[in-house]
Order: sequence, then structure tokens, then C-alpha cells
Amino acid sequence: MTEYEALQLDIKSICAEENPLEFFCGILRCYKIPKATIMRLNLQENFKVDNEIGISNKLSFIFTTSENLYTKFDSLKRIRQRKSSARIIMLMNQRDILVYDTVLEEWLAVSRIEFYKQYDFFLPLMGREKSVLNDRKTVNVRIGEKFAQLYNELLILNSGETGEEEKLRPFLVRLLFCFFADSFGIIMNGSLHQLITMYSKQDGSDLSKLINHIFLSLYNKTDNTVPEYVTDVIVTDNISFFATREEVSTFDASTRKLLLDICEMDWSEVEPDVLGSLIQTIAFPEMAGVAYNYTSTANVYKVIGPLFLNDLYDKFEKAKGNAEKCKEILREITCIKVFDPACGTGNFLMITFRELKLLERRVKTHLREINGECDSKYDVEISQFYGIELNPLACDIAKIGLYFINYKMSMDEEPESIRDLNWLGTNNVIQGIATEYEWDKVCPKDQGTVYIIGNPSYRGARKQTDIQKRIVKTVFKEEIERVMKIGDIDFAACWFYLAAKYISGTNSGFAFVTTNSLTQGVQVPELWPVIFNKGVEISFAHTAFKWKNDGQNNTAVTVVIVGCRSVCFVHEKTIFNNNIAYDVEKISPYLTAGDVIVHKENRASISGLPAMVKGNMPYGKELLLTPTEKDEILTIYPEAAKFLKRVVGSEEFIHNIERWCLWIKDNDLNDALSIPVIAERIENVKQARLASTDKSAHKLAGRAHQFRETNEARKYTLVIPSVSSEKRKYFQVGYVSRNTIVTNLSFAIYDADPWVFGLIASRMHNLWVRTVCGGLETRIRYSNVIGYNTFPIPVLSAEQKNNIRECVFGVIMEREKESERTLAELYDPDEMPEGLLYAHKILDSTIENCYREGGFYTNQERLDCMFELYKQLKGE
Repeated sequence: MTEYEALQLDIKSICAEENPLEFFCGILRCYKIPKATIMRLNLQENFKVDNEIGISNKLSFIFTTSENLYTKFDSLKRIRQRKSSARIIMLMNQRDILVYDTVLEEWLAVSRIEFYKQYDFFLPLMGREKSVLNDRKTVNVRIGEKFAQLYNELLILNSGETGEEEKLRPFLVRLLFCFFADSFGIIMNGSLHQLITMYSKQDGSDLSKLINHIFLSLYNKTDNTVPEYVTDVIVTDNISFFATREEVSTFDASTRKLLLDICEMDWSEVEPDVLGSLIQTIAFPEMAGVAYNYTSTANVYKVIGPLFLNDLYDKFEKAKGNAEKCKEILREITCIKVFDPACGTGNFLMITFRELKLLERRVKTHLREINGECDSKYDVEISQFYGIELNPLACDIAKIGLYFINYKMSMDEEPESIRDLNWLGTNNVIQGIATEYEWDKVCPKDQGTVYIIGNPSYRGARKQTDIQKRIVKTVFKEEIERVMKIGDIDFAACWFYLAAKYISGTNSGFAFVTTNSLTQGVQVPELWPVIFNKGVEISFAHTAFKWKNDGQNNTAVTVVIVGCRSVCFVHEKTIFNNNIAYDVEKISPYLTAGDVIVHKENRASISGLPAMVKGNMPYGKELLLTPTEKDEILTIYPEAAKFLKRVVGSEEFIHNIERWCLWIKDNDLNDALSIPVIAERIENVKQARLASTDKSAHKLAGRAHQFRETNEARKYTLVIPSVSSEKRKYFQVGYVSRNTIVTNLSFAIYDADPWVFGLIASRMHNLWVRTVCGGLETRIRYSNVIGYNTFPIPVLSAEQKNNIRECVFGVIMEREKESERTLAELYDPDEMPEGLLYAHKILDSTIENCYREGGFYTNQERLDCMFELYKQLKGE
């Protein structure tokens, strides 16, 4: 027996322990926590319901009587304003366990009795990290991979057939239905594997005929074309889902084996919401992305919890012991409608349906306990759930998934409605383009409260297809006429705008997962005013976090969650940031406290800082030279040296790349033209500018010996790269001499005082720019008119400026100790020298004390302070 097998057995032995304190102590013993450490915790005295106990830096444990652990976790964020540094946070009630790994940002939700199966989640308690092993893949992943493999092999096998892909989709959807239904005994009592094994050849040549017979009998088992060995095992027919005939022309031995392998798997353990997304991600990789990633229950809860579910559980806790109030809750949840206008394979809809069914079940269980009976007329129904999805396969998977989640949730009660398989053809998930529908007709809002949720399709403004660009223009047509600019608007903004129009003036709400670009940069002043003008405000937000796809590779993207409600209904407003919840009066589009929207400042800095400008644009590649070209000129014409200067843009500056340029003043032009190679280059620039379609280039042809701008310093230039990696903690700003020219691919402040260097290199400025400028893929996009000119700083005294200068000299000195390394290497977050990092921390502390004595504890506090100062400087 291996060490891990022994650990799993030890944990299994305590899973049945009802006493929560004994359970917790057992966990500590299993993971080799020393007995002396356990004794020091003084658990007998410190253990209380809803009280936190645990081991500093390792484990925080809370036992609660709350029915819903996700709701409890959200409330803990508020109470504690989390300062705990525990790696693992564990919540438990009498039935379930919810665990969060603060380092990996991963969740585990499991019943107490099944806890032992997830033993590796707690390996960090032993100083070990869990590994992802292929042989321990969940049944969801294994079936998803097999099903996608079947799709791909059938597609290749039948590639000669016309319209094969169109035929294959409905065939696979029907197979998917059969696998689920057969595992529950709804249609064949588990006979599908047996039928295929016994009544098809090993080479697969007659398998499509057999499967077609199965499909025919599921619609009409009296069909005389279907053999008795098929109809004898069919227990349910007249399913309209199988009314039309669909046939796949060819199977072979390999695809038959794949089908049997899939049949053999335990489909009763499959979660339809997970499987649908896996099939889609693997079989259709071109659909992968933010809008099609599977979202875990924990992350869906970040959407539906603050939007409405936490409130329902709070009402339930208060209603306990009061039968009438419990019935009011049941009436309320059966009047809720949930609408996902970009539903994919139905992930959000399925998880939300399951969570509402769980709440319904808990309320009914409590009613039986206090009343002896429960009115069963209040049931959460699939008809309360609506969706729109463009991809037809995803749409069908969503319908099937919703049905089978309903079946699994209702198996104990077995109402007749769950056997109504014809629901599959009539439910509220429709196939189409969400932006082309009137949402009120898809999901009528005249009765009950509607909650719109999901993760709409994301496509940056520069990467949209022509069709998507036309959709954006159509959606925002009214606003464009009111001078809204849509050149920088992401595709996902359409969903936010349409949702805002939908909920305006109602008690409904919406919450979407999206990339953080909608809450940064130039999109904020363009998009959010038109949303707010619909009478909508942000009611809650999760600031940027890594959102992991539970598919094959568990890759992560950075997203935010934004929830909105009508202003005519009073709601608490909460910002969730790094597992801390802040209750605030208002939430800005930057997901900070307040209502500030930062606009471009084209003229000057609002804080009175010196002008920052873009560098000089060559407007002709012949004005730039490589080191080799420069050396060749000087070898023949040494007198050309006075016309050559070192040149830097962002790349050259950060990576110390050598590049040169021609830099000729008007009164030196004749001397420069006397050098043939320079004269030739100038002529080439002139012709290129004259040939340009840009009219301004024609004017520049008259001075082809110069860059478009001719700015240079008297002493030195402060260079600010226009793009920087989001992984780096600081901007790699620095000085170059007056003999180095800065191109338009960087920003420049000529003859800048070192205290200005300090401000731009600070954590405060980095945070401000990240927030208001936005990003470019995984890079930060710097802007002088948005990031620098709007940067709020308090009035600095002479002493404060001098203190900052001293800190800057410390940073420069530490850089010079590593002079052989480039700025890119020095500011690599994994390789940054300790001395340089320390110098920056001293600089940060000095600058932050200029804003507030004692500095700040969190980025949230820093942003709150800067936005408030921004308002003051703008006179708002």
C-alpha cells in the first residue's frame, strides 16, 4: 500500500464522524500535524459554531449551520475583511464541505461522506503540492474526450459524404441523450451496451443500421421495420425528439469500439453541465474562449450568489420555524426566470437550475420538519430557464443537460413530469443570434423577476469580424446618433447594453463574466455612461481574478464579474476583491468605490506634472539604421558622425537593442546632402512620403531629412515605454542622454526632474494606469492622455520632492550594480534583484506617505484614495 493510499484510508475512516470537532482533529492527524500543535490550538474552548479556528498559514476551519456554504463564504468575506494568511479555508456543515485553496485559487465542494476521495486537495498541509495525474481524470473528462474523439473519427471516416458534418450533429446529440437516458433506465433499462455488442458486427459495418432502429423505436416501437430484439428492450417511446430520421452512413471497428467504451462508462456519475462544455471544447476548438469555457459551480456562484441566491438563503435562514414565510420563499423562487442570452452548452443555466432546486428541496425539508407536510405545488421548473445560443450542437446539449439535471434532482420524488421526454423539443433554449432577438419576446419580463446571467462572447474591437462590427453598430445605433464612439468597444459590450435596456425600470438584474477590458481604458467613458443612462447601476462586482477552464488543461484567463440592477430599487452594493467583500455606497465602472469616470486629458496633467509627449515619428524607414549600416557609412564617410544619433522605442529601451537614425537640422542639410549615401536615403524618404495615401505625409516630403517631430532634450530624456508586461510590478522607465532620440513607440518627458521619474516608477502610478488605461492582450497599454495626464497626486512640498529624488537615486544605483542586464531582465518578476526590489519598496512607501500618512494596506484603498483625489482635482 502506498503512502497516499494509506492516507486515503485514514481519511475515509473519519468521514462518518458526526462531531465536527472530532472530524477536524481527525483531519489534522491524518495530514501529520504534530500533536503538540493540535494541543496548542485549545480546540475544546475555541470551537464554536461560525467561529474560525486553525493553524496560521496552513488551515482555517469554520463549522456552520448554514444550509449553503457558498453563501456563508461570502458573508465571511464581509465579517473578517480577510487578513488571515491561511493557505486553505475549509467550511463545513453537517452534510457538506467547501474548501478554497488561496494560492491555486481552486475550489472543492464535496459531501462529508465523499471527502476522502479528494485527499490530494489538502496535501499542501504536508508541504506537498497536488499533481494532476492522467489516470485520475474524472468521469466527466474521460467521457468528454471519448465523445469528442468519436465525433472526429466519424467525421474523418465519412468525409466523402455530402453534408456529413450537418448530419453528424443531430446523430451525436441523440446518442448523447441515449447514453444519459439509458444509465437512468428511462428508455432501455441499461441495455444499450448489450444491444451493440450482440447485434452488430465487430467491423462496425452494420452499426449505423442498428442505431437507426433504436432511434426509430424510441419514436414508435410498433414500427414494423424495427426488429423485436430492439423493441423488446425499449421501455419508453413516442419521444418527439426522434421523430425525424437521421442516419450516419459509416462506422468501422475503431468507432464501434469507441461507442462501446462510452457505453461502459458510468453515465449516472456524469454532470451534464461539465460534459457539454468538455465535448464542445474538444470537438470544436475553434469555439474555445471566454464565452465557451466551462465555468465551475464556485465561479457560477460568484455570479448568481450576489445577484439573487444569497438573498434567498438569507430569507430562508430568517424564515426557519415559520411555515408561512417558508412558503413565501417557495412562491418567490418559482416566479424567478433565469435567462442566458449566450448560453453555450447551458453551463450557467444548468448550475443555476440545480442550485434553485437544492434551495427548494431544503425549504421543503424544513417545512416537513416543522409542519409535518409540504405543499408540493411550488416546484422549480425547467420552463423558468431561457437561453439563446448560435451553435446548434451546443443548443441541443443545453436542452439535454437541463432535462437530465432535472431528472437527477427529482429521482427520489419521481413526479410524472420528469418522464415527459417531449419537453426536449419545446423548451425555452433557442438557436439563433442573441443580438437579433427582442429579448423580451424570448423571455417575457411581465411576470416575475428575471435574472440575466452568463459569459457573453468576447472579441476585442481590433479583432472583430465584419459581421461582428455590423452587429455592434446595429446594437448601439441609437447611441451612435448621440455621438457615442464605438471604435474601441468590445463585442461583449452588446450584451451589457441590451441587458441594461431589458432590466431598466424593473426589479430584475443581470450579471456577466467578461474580460476586464470593459472596465478599463477608453471603453469606460464610452460604454458605461450609456448603460447608466438606462437607469441602471452596478450592484456588485468581482475584480479581476483567474478564471480556470475545467476542461483538459485547466487554463486560466483574467476576468471580472459585473452585476447591475435598476437604480429605482435600493440594493446593497458590494465589491469582492481577493476574497474580501467591501460594502460601498456606489461602484464605478473601474470596479472601485465611487462613481468616477476618467476622461482623456489631451492638454495637460491635472496634477501640474511636466508635459509627456509621444516620441518622434520617423515616417520613413530610410531614416533608421542598424549598427552595421551605421558602421558602413562611418567607414567611408567619417564626417557623417554629426548626423547620426542613437534611437530608442519601447523595445530598444527595455531590451537594450542598438539602433541608429539620421538626425539632421535644417542648417546642416547641405552638408548632409554632400554625403551620397545620406542624400540617397533622404530622396527615398521623400518618394515614399509622396506615394503615401496620407495627405499629411505629402507635406512632410518637403523636409524628408527629418522625422515628423524633432523634439530633443537639453540634458536628458525620461523614457516611458508605451507597452509593458502585466506581470511586471513596475514600469521600466529611465533616462537617456540628449544624444539619444526617442521614437513615437515610447513616451518622453524632456529634462524631467528625478522626482517625476519616481512618481511614474511607483506602485501607485502602475495601479492607476492598469485601472484606467487597459491592456493589450497580456500587456499594459500606456497612455499619456489617459494614464499620465489624469494621474492624481497631492501637492508635494519641497521636502517631499527631495525625499522622492533620493529614492530614485537609490533605484538607479541598484540598476547600475547589474549594468550588464537589460531592463527586461532586471524587472522580470521571477528574477528581480533583491536590492532593486527593496529600493522600489522604499520609493513606494515614500510616495504613498505623500498621499496618506502611514500608507495603504490594499490596492483597493490605494484606488479609493486616488479616485477621490481625482474628483477633487477635477472639481467634481
